[in-house]
Parts: sequence; C-alpha cells; structure tokens
Amino acid sequence: MLIRPIRNEEDYLASLHLINSLWDAEKSSYEYDQLEVLTSLIDAYEQTNYPLNFPDPIEALKFHIIHKDISTQDLITIFGSLAEFEAIMDREKPLGLPVIWKLCQEWQIPAECLIRPYKIKR
Repeated sequence: MLIRPIRNEEDYLASLHLINSLWDAEKSSYEYDQLEVLTSLIDAYEQTNYPLNFPDPIEALKFHIIHKDISTQDLITIFGSLAEFEAIMDREKPLGLPVIWKLCQEWQIPAECLIRPYKIKR
C-alpha cells in the first residue's frame, strides 16, 4: 500500500477510505504504522482546508448553558455571582482569565473559542 501526500479533495477522500481499512490494525504492525502516518496526513489536510471557525465567546456560552442544562448554582460557581454572569452575558464586562480557565476545565469549552476578541459595550 502506497501512502502519498494529500493534495486535493480526491486524495483526501481516498485517504479516508484507506483509513477505514486500517482502523483495526494491531499495534506495532506495519498496518498500524500506516494508520498513524495516514491520520497525521489527514489531520494536516483538514487543518489547512477545513479550519474550525469558533463562535463568538458569548454565543458559545449561550449554547453550552442551553444544551448542558446549566443551573443557577453552576453559573455562580463559575462566574462568582449572578451579577457577574449577567454583566458578561450583556457584554458589559469581558471574560477574565480565571473564568475562561474554569469554563475550559468544567464545561470543556475550547480555550480558542473563549479567548477570541468580541465587542464589549462601553
């Protein structure tokens, strides 16, 4: 089996197909080595051609609050108080690093999403 660089969409789709055939390869086998190389190539291609576009940090918070059934007590634990939470959600105050850290750790929101610049009301 010949593994080549992924240069276009056709190569990408062929690589995805190939990875399926290698998925159950035994560790330390030749096929497993091919799987590792191929996943690295696919990852590099996807990062270049399908970059993640993270939402605005406040929109990301709204999404998580709705979809993870976040309680008032959860908000107080993360933000310190409901007033602080409301000020951030109303874009009157920016997210601070300690809050970003807690959100990354407890809600598994990627830091890349939370540290994006966004408009604050002044």
